[in-house]
Amino acid sequence: MPFDRVVVTAFDEDLNEVTDVLVDGLSLEQETIGISYPLPESKIQQNVILNQQTLVANNSVYQELAARSVAEVQRYNIGSRSLLMTPLVWQGRTVGTLNLRSKDPQAYGEHQRELAEQIAAQIAGAIATSKQYALLKKESVERERLSKQNDTIAEIGRIVSSTFRLQDVYSQFAEKARKLIPFDRIVIATLNPDCTIATDVLVEGEGTKNTVGKQFPVPGNVRELALRNHDPLILNEPDYSKEILPKYPLERDQMSAGLRSVMIVPLVSRGVVVGTIHFRSRENSPYNQETASVAAQIGSQIAGAVAASEQFESLRRSEKLLRTQVTVFETSADSINILRPDGSIESVNDAYLKETGYTREEALNQGPGFLRPPGQDAEYEEAWDTLSSGRSWFGVLKSVRKNGEIYPVEHSVTPVFDDDGEIVRFVGIRRDVSDRLQAEEDRAARMRLDVENRELAEIARQREEFFTSVSHELRTPLTAIMSFADILSRDRQGTLTGLQLEHLDVIKRNSRSLNELVEDMLDFSRLGTDRLKLDRSDVEVHALVESVVESMEPTIRAKSQQVEVVSAPVPVWINADSGRITQVISNLMANSSKYSESGSNIRVELELINDYAHIKVVDQGVGISETEQEEIFTPFFRSKREDVQIQPGTGLGLAISKTLIELHDGQIQVSSIENEGSTFAVILPVTSHK
Repeated sequence: MPFDRVVVTAFDEDLNEVTDVLVDGLSLEQETIGISYPLPESKIQQNVILNQQTLVANNSVYQELAARSVAEVQRYNIGSRSLLMTPLVWQGRTVGTLNLRSKDPQAYGEHQRELAEQIAAQIAGAIATSKQYALLKKESVERERLSKQNDTIAEIGRIVSSTFRLQDVYSQFAEKARKLIPFDRIVIATLNPDCTIATDVLVEGEGTKNTVGKQFPVPGNVRELALRNHDPLILNEPDYSKEILPKYPLERDQMSAGLRSVMIVPLVSRGVVVGTIHFRSRENSPYNQETASVAAQIGSQIAGAVAASEQFESLRRSEKLLRTQVTVFETSADSINILRPDGSIESVNDAYLKETGYTREEALNQGPGFLRPPGQDAEYEEAWDTLSSGRSWFGVLKSVRKNGEIYPVEHSVTPVFDDDGEIVRFVGIRRDVSDRLQAEEDRAARMRLDVENRELAEIARQREEFFTSVSHELRTPLTAIMSFADILSRDRQGTLTGLQLEHLDVIKRNSRSLNELVEDMLDFSRLGTDRLKLDRSDVEVHALVESVVESMEPTIRAKSQQVEVVSAPVPVWINADSGRITQVISNLMANSSKYSESGSNIRVELELINDYAHIKVVDQGVGISETEQEEIFTPFFRSKREDVQIQPGTGLGLAISKTLIELHDGQIQVSSIENEGSTFAVILPVTSHK
């Protein structure tokens, strides 16, 4: 195949965008692998794409095409004089094009066109599959990214909830936050109750000097913009320089330090702004709505901890305030208890009493094992050892309510020291996490189910693709065999012997059997997918049955069998796919003939019972045992009886028939006695029986 440049393109699902997936040959800067651009508007090229017709443009035709397209002018200027463009068609849909260009003005003719179309047919499937794989991989990467993001946010929540002394874990928090938000400097500040004074409590990264503990007035500070709506504020270049620096002089120090953008997130706890987080970067535009959303989630994780930390620090600064902590803590939705150094309970809030079911009198002065359920001694002792050493403890332990119910509780317990460094109290916060843990288990189960469903869907898709491919490969030679066998059997020259005609009958009979097997394979591959569709219309059942009986006449006559049709007294109409119902009844009659002796009778009965059409096929065949009747509609099931095994069959016909009838909101039933015969009944809702 002559060419000086080859380009393979892939289209998106809506045929709006083109992506070059292979580029080789004459260089053109605008065309490189991975580059995407709008679909060409040229009518000639649209004909290739939409009508799936190969374009051959040599000499003057190519010049005319180039004159209409800026892109083709560029290709013409680098030497292209002829073009062969072939659509890549997969399962009836154009998924891309194969583009060959040559310096030879007469490079392409009919032979090259046919060869290009053969090449396109070979690579179309690979292009379609690679696009699907890329999409699945992209979705998988995005799910993994979101999962890691959620895990990191949850870890931030655990870190800041593990202690009341947030300054002990700020560095860990900053390290985790850096994985989610780009920044060169991060500042956490707390606000006084009327939000007029901000105090920096965490300063990490590059930029101006450390301002931990320094206070700033909120009015006249850029953070006042974020506090107006309680939403994250994004200030990127050039807006930062043009609009913010002139209004807020303090920001000039940040700009001088090379920090060109800022994102400020209010920390809101129970509807009250308790502080702010400032993310600053040297980049011009690192922040957007996505980073703002992540930052808001981080803010929601630490807002309560910041509020609790401020509250706790206030308690630590004053023993008198510690003695009045019950009043302060009673407003908390979480259970809070104050413990003496020996672990006995000094005070609890109302939430604690509501959670445990005890009265205040019952709870006060209880020892460390008050709510400990059986079998939890080691876990509780490990927690107490940590607290006794002067360290905070955070974790989940089982507790037992007054009514005996055992449930999981998330604990955060922190020691309180006097001026001499001695432990004088323990402050504990408890939270019933039954619902949260159950939600996490449910979410994990849903994720596993989602993965399993995607895997099953992919298996089903591969199965259908396999059956379709195999069936296509079988159909082509099979059609030729059947056609030529039919032509030969006519023996128009009268030259065939009787034996040869018998051999041709064997070929035709087995070819038909193989063709039926191919059709069964295709139908089976579509079971359980949306590819098995019905073309419904109103059908008169008696006429349909008569048509089936007539089509089965050669099969019945070959075994000298007789068919009796017993009709309903009135016409019976159903809304159905006549082709599929014909397929089902034909299958039932074929089975009755196949498994019945020569000369036997087959009866087809049509009854109208309670607005349902009952179509019964009754035979005098080998019958089916009760055990096998339970499995008869299972795909690939075949009876173990020798007189059944010798008959050809796939075990798919009844399984397909059952699915088709159920798609029609009907039923298929069987009753049988071994060695006496079987009755198969198809039951379908009627539309009219007037």
